[in-house]
Amino acid sequence: MTSVRRSRSVQWRNRLIGAVAAGVVIIPLLAACGSDSDASQTNDARKATETAAASESNSGSESGAFPVTVSGAYGDVTIESQPERVLALSPTDADILLSLGVTPIAIPTSVQTNATTNNTGLFPWAEGKYPAGTPQLNLSTADASTLESILALEPDLMVGTAFYGLVDQTYTALKDIAPIVSYSTAANGDSWQDSTRKVAKAVGLEAKGEEVIASAESILPEAAAANPALKGKTFNVLITPSAASVYILCSADDNLGRVMTELGMVLSDYAQSVPCDGGRTEVSYESLPSLDADVLIVFPDTAEQMSALTDQQLWNNLPAVKRGAVVEIPKTESVPAALAFPSATSLEWAVDQMVPQIAEAAAK
Repeated sequence: MTSVRRSRSVQWRNRLIGAVAAGVVIIPLLAACGSDSDASQTNDARKATETAAASESNSGSESGAFPVTVSGAYGDVTIESQPERVLALSPTDADILLSLGVTPIAIPTSVQTNATTNNTGLFPWAEGKYPAGTPQLNLSTADASTLESILALEPDLMVGTAFYGLVDQTYTALKDIAPIVSYSTAANGDSWQDSTRKVAKAVGLEAKGEEVIASAESILPEAAAANPALKGKTFNVLITPSAASVYILCSADDNLGRVMTELGMVLSDYAQSVPCDGGRTEVSYESLPSLDADVLIVFPDTAEQMSALTDQQLWNNLPAVKRGAVVEIPKTESVPAALAFPSATSLEWAVDQMVPQIAEAAAK
């Protein structure tokens, strides 16, 4: 199998480098939410991760599962046999695989993930789940080095349901390396349940996928039941405040919006009335009076960035701010990523971290 992959990689390399020359651009993994590692593997590291990944993947495979066909934005993809080397193209896709007991062959990273994970690429809920020596794959850009690194990893399946860089040119450049499991609507636009089902089918673990979903689906209803005072409370989410403006959540159908809705809360009328693209929109500080709600949630990039809001008198005049009904969680604390890019494992972790703070703010 390895020799076949290597012979094919010679043919793919020229095609991929040509795609780079034609202008393929891979968008940063956390673009919507706002030490780069050399992704090349040593032979020892590659063999170690190959053995671990194959062991994890094969240990739970369901008899007679293959071949299977999954659908996505780029059409139907058929996986002929049990994947042994699965490459996740985003941290969310890695989370899904890990929840199924499949260890990705590399840790997907970007400038954004490194900034919020101390350059490890690992969020708290994924720590300790990779074998020692698992390489990082930096997907911030699609230069020749990145594509060569993907070839060197020799995946037999790639998963990109939440990969913002999976656009037409990128898909064309990568699809001949191995089958690619893609999103159906948009990157990180499908529900985490749908993405989990799709990935579970691709790796031959559909029954396991349903178990994972059933377990995780109970988390938010249980949190809502334990905090009935949240029901019907309005909220707004403010993201990455700068000197002149701030992004806000503008769709209850966004993954973050879905999480808050399942807690019983309601996105404010104002947030749902503004032009919205990808679940976020930028508003000037003149709009701050319209953002008042029962609870205001702020996700600054860092704790220091919060001063961009607190320096605004319009912010300080908001009734919610005067009541203290504000939840401030910097992206460096990982909760924003866990909610905005949900998986079964990230949701469980984030609910424990965040719901007590929301409940406290809602009571004010």
